[in-house]
Amino acid sequence: MFFCQKNLAYKIYFGGNTAHFLYCHPNRFIQIVPLFKYRACLKIVSQGQAITGAINSYKNDTGNYPDNLNALIPKYINKVPETGIRGFPFFEYELLNPAEYKYPIPEMGNKQIYELRVKLERLFKWDRVFYWPVEKYPDLMYGGEIKEIGKWAYVDE
Repeated sequence: MFFCQKNLAYKIYFGGNTAHFLYCHPNRFIQIVPLFKYRACLKIVSQGQAITGAINSYKNDTGNYPDNLNALIPKYINKVPETGIRGFPFFEYELLNPAEYKYPIPEMGNKQIYELRVKLERLFKWDRVFYWPVEKYPDLMYGGEIKEIGKWAYVDE
């Protein structure tokens, strides 16, 4: 199967007993993610959209990011959604100080941002799916290569 979306080419292929998701990003080499991992990542991204939308609304109203996800309830969301992934049901949220962060990117500048993430440890080694509001990510991070999934990032360790 072959898909295209905004300068990204996608293909699902089967090798051995495993389906893989192959995609080409315009600024990166071809990247391969096993299909079961990709589907898990898509579920997390889908569930996380409600949270990122609520965080953006909170910031637009207050000028700051919330200290924690509970600050969004009930005005911005009724409850913090779960990831939809068994064994990893909860999102983690952390405010980041770019001056102290070990993976800086130029788009961050000196502004405080946040990371919304799900650590998929135990299931996929030390993999994680995460979101930064600048929607730009380094090529390598947390000991692995970054693969962009929409506006989110997936680290394949």
